[in-house]
This record gives sequence, structure tokens and C-alpha cells, in this order.
Amino acid sequence: PDGAVMPASLSVRRSRPRKVAPEHPPDRRVVLLLITVLVALTLWNLRPSDPEGSYTALEEIADLRLHMFLTASTINAYHDSAGRFPPSLEVMEADEEGITYLPDEVGYSLVGVSAGTTIEYYSADDLNMLPPGPAGLPGETAS
Repeated sequence: PDGAVMPASLSVRRSRPRKVAPEHPPDRRVVLLLITVLVALTLWNLRPSDPEGSYTALEEIADLRLHMFLTASTINAYHDSAGRFPPSLEVMEADEEGITYLPDEVGYSLVGVSAGTTIEYYSADDLNMLPPGPAGLPGETAS
């Protein structure tokens, strides 16, 4: 009613109109930049990660030495658990390309060939000679 007084605890708030930013289309340069980046990343991901022949001879020899070390470690673990050397690498599912396993009465030999280099390891030799390292370690000969 007219002339009525509102208590101080009640107040009327008037809402202010919100300012809305006008919508602008995205800048063409930004869109072109994003498309370029997307295409570049897609092409980068589609490239072959390991093209054939991308390893150097030293890298191939280091890889062979590592696989021979792992194979010898697997053979030794088999011997420790079974009390005998395995008849073949296939028994242990440790058959590696380029590595030949030659068991005998008292041990075994591993012969690995890669990048024109032959590496020979006998089970009585120090296993630490096999991890990848500088060329010319014992048991390594150029073919």
C-alpha cells in the first residue's frame, strides 16, 4: 500500500543488465595456425618410427651383446632350477635370431653374429663381458 514503510531488513535490489561481449568470429590466422599444427602432428605420428636399416653396426653389435647376455642369464637360471642345461633355447622360449646355442657335457656356448661380427661366449667365461660395451672385448671377432 501507499505510504507503507519497509523494514530496514528488507531491501529491494534492482538487477543491473549484464554486459554481453559481442560474438566475433575466430581470427582466420588462429584457425589456420591450428589446422597447420594438427596436420603437422598427424604427419609426425604417421612416419615410420624405425625405418629398416636405421641402426649403425655398433648399435647392432651392442643389441646382439645384450641379447646374448639375457640368453645366457636365462640358461643359467634354467640350470640353477633344473640342475641341467636346457637341450635347446626353444625349451625356455629364449630363441633369439642371430644367436646359436651349443650345449655340451659341462656347459654351453653361445655364438652370435651381427653386422659382420661374431661374438662367442662359453659358460665358463665371465658373464659380465656380454653387456653392450666397447668393441674388441674378449670373444669378439670381425667376420
